[in-house]
This record gives sequence, C-alpha cells and structure tokens, in this order.
Amino acid sequence: MKNVLIVFGFIIAFAGGYFISQKYDFKVENKTLSKDSVVEVSQSPSPSTTDEPLVGADVDEYGCKPSAGYSWCESKKKCIREWEESCDPQVEIARALADKHQWNIDDIVVTVSMSNTQFARGSVRDKSSTTGGGMFLAAKIDNQWEIIFDGNGAPDCILLKANYSFPQDFLSGICD
Repeated sequence: MKNVLIVFGFIIAFAGGYFISQKYDFKVENKTLSKDSVVEVSQSPSPSTTDEPLVGADVDEYGCKPSAGYSWCESKKKCIREWEESCDPQVEIARALADKHQWNIDDIVVTVSMSNTQFARGSVRDKSSTTGGGMFLAAKIDNQWEIIFDGNGAPDCILLKANYSFPQDFLSGICD
C-alpha cells in the first residue's frame, strides 16, 4: 500500500508539473556561448547608404546648412536660424524700445541708420506722426539688444564710450 501511495504521489506531481509548465511555458536555456556557437547579427542600413541626405550634411556658399535651418544673415555676417534670432536688427530694436517704454510695437517706426553685430544707431517715431521722434543708441548685451539711449536730448558721451565702448563712427555728430 505504501508503494501505491508513492507511485500515486509521483503521478500527481508529474501531472501537476506538466499542467503548470503548459500554462507558464517554462524553458531552460543555455546562457553561455561556446567557441563553436553561431550568433546572427542583423544590422540596419547605415545612414550613409540611404538615399535621403542627412540633416545638416549640405552647405551653401556661405558655409550655412540650409537643411538644418541655417541661412546667411548679411547684417550679422553669420549663419542664423530665423526662428531663434532675427537677422534684421530693426525688428529686435523695435521690440526692445516697445518693451522699455510699454509701447505697442505696431505703433512705432524704427529706422536703423548704422549697425554692426554689437551696436546700432537710428531713429524712432510714432507711426501716426509724420514728423518728430527721437534717436536711439543700442548695444547687444548677452545676445539681446538693449537701448542705451533714446530721445531728443544729448546722451552721456563719457558713459557711452567708457561703459559700452561705442565705436566713434556711431557717435559722430552726437559726441564730437
């Protein structure tokens, strides 16, 4: 009788193990590779073998990369992305003047008469006015145009030369 119970126990254990293994799909895998093991590696095609050019792989006559969004800005003498940095200092200076005085940017007319990558000089007037207005001097500080002087009076020429290093040609007729 004891032998029958042992055999019956083995049958139940085997059957239970079988059904559990069917439900959970247990597998024993060899995790080590021998020298003779063959490993297949699939490789996707490299970007250089595709027909599409890589973004930034093209260069125009100025060294700008149009496919990466860069175009030449003559006034700044460099490649820029228009959505990151305006090429036209007039637009940026109009924004700076409007911010400084809480003006509506659509109500002013800004004319840049001289500019380089660091300094600008020009005039600003109300759009509804045919005369009047004032001058401005702006400097680029931390990649942003800042209005250093604006109005009809005389600027502090010592401050302009000492603190901002305005070039003399930008101050001609103002600080002689």
